[in-house]
Amino acid sequence: MSLDNFLRSGLAKRIFTESEVTYLSTTDGTRFGVIPFKIIPLLEYFADVFIVKEDSIQIVGTDFTERSAAALAFSSRLIENFDDIAKSCNLENLKIGWRNEKFGVYPIGSDPRSPEKALFTIERALCKVLGIESYGVHCNVFKNDHEGAKKLWIGHRSMDKTTFPGKLDTAVSGGMIYGLTVQENLEKEAEEEADVSPLASNTSKFIKFARYCWHTDFYIKREAIFIFDLDLSRFADPRPNDGEQSCFELCHLDDEIFNKPEKWKPNSLAVSLDFAKRSGFIVESEVLEQLLSDKCNLFG
Repeated sequence: MSLDNFLRSGLAKRIFTESEVTYLSTTDGTRFGVIPFKIIPLLEYFADVFIVKEDSIQIVGTDFTERSAAALAFSSRLIENFDDIAKSCNLENLKIGWRNEKFGVYPIGSDPRSPEKALFTIERALCKVLGIESYGVHCNVFKNDHEGAKKLWIGHRSMDKTTFPGKLDTAVSGGMIYGLTVQENLEKEAEEEADVSPLASNTSKFIKFARYCWHTDFYIKREAIFIFDLDLSRFADPRPNDGEQSCFELCHLDDEIFNKPEKWKPNSLAVSLDFAKRSGFIVESEVLEQLLSDKCNLFG
């Protein structure tokens, strides 16, 4: 499969038109999520949490604390009775994958580096179901060989992972837990996943902020990532630490591994190819640059 076909069938996949979705908002009208109509019965089931009207769906609560409490009640009851609730809403094939991590929920298009803009917090796994943008960090970890050529450390995801088991991955990546700054999150993920010390990760360079989304049969998955580069030439090599990665492999940027998209976690491939392109290698793709921009068209 070609790179662009791979990206269009995954990270850039579109199924729904704007006429086939509805937006979620707070009671004052601030939009934070977008869902296909087929998810509406799930929210109607929780009438004490969501106010479902003909032209809008709102989460109850007038401030951060009240909305967070409502979101917690929603996730707790859904976890306890998921199979029965999903069946009653004709969503038997909906897969969630609970993470027990709190993500911040922000107005559509806002900057998550401003925590005061957060509307509430919610269980990470429910972000995709409600079309809430989730945030994370990706770090290209590299070193220079004795001839000065860049080589990129590639992670091999553990076969125990619930998502993309065994696929190739950026060496350091992870979702942004609410309450941590971007840099704190990077340090946390670097140490947990790759045993990279804060002393080393503090030398990383911020590259860009990228927004993208893709559609599945049940939801519109919206993601935004902070991309960093980290030169480990003067530091110890990465090594598996928490079981997320089974091993790390040091690759030339012209390695054949970059021409086998089906072996990769899709967003990690995009981030790695962007690194290769910025390092002077030719990457033939019409989709890549659009995918890793700070703008995201939900339906185009």
